[in-house]
Amino acid sequence: MWSNYIYRIVACVQNRQKLIKNGEREKAMELFDRMVAQNCLDSENVSKRTQRIFNRLSLRKQKGRVIVYEYGFKQAPIGISSGTYLNRGVGMYSSVFLHPTVFKIEAENNEDKVDMCEWGMTMGGTFRVARASAKLPVWFFVGAGMVQHKEVLRIEESGLSYVSIPCETGLLVKLLKDRLALRYTIQYRFLLKTENATTYNASDRVAKTKHSIGIGICF
Repeated sequence: MWSNYIYRIVACVQNRQKLIKNGEREKAMELFDRMVAQNCLDSENVSKRTQRIFNRLSLRKQKGRVIVYEYGFKQAPIGISSGTYLNRGVGMYSSVFLHPTVFKIEAENNEDKVDMCEWGMTMGGTFRVARASAKLPVWFFVGAGMVQHKEVLRIEESGLSYVSIPCETGLLVKLLKDRLALRYTIQYRFLLKTENATTYNASDRVAKTKHSIGIGICF
């Protein structure tokens, strides 16, 4: 009798792993609940796995994961933001952005014009706006990060670089039954006082604010 009980537990655990591997998490949840109800030897571990699966199912049901392509206009036209925007609780996001000329060492012509480019990253938290926005799901986010600013000068000169700390906030809206996401971000940059920044009066060259708009998918 004891051997039959152990055999049932082993078979149940194996079935659990197969269901998870095949993506049938709802059935795995039912199986886990039965294992806990029968007070099996693995009940503590099963409870933890059940909670993890429940969290994944909840995130998938509300399409909480979002990835967005962001356009930062002249300052950083290429950007990607990815994060979780939950109906309840606090989510997290991270963003990276850059200007293509950040990889150039010198300007393509010999004009005196200075081209300013940048790359950077930010991260922060996301919060669902009041439940009154049920018909138009809106999330508020706030974060901070680091930006490297670089000047692309004439071939005879060397480019200078500066560092700033951006603080950002904005809104994300989900549309089309939570399939499409629109995102707006505004940053305010605090330029760090380095030797280059002081000598060359970088505060006049580095934009203090940055706006970006984005579009992406929810899944």
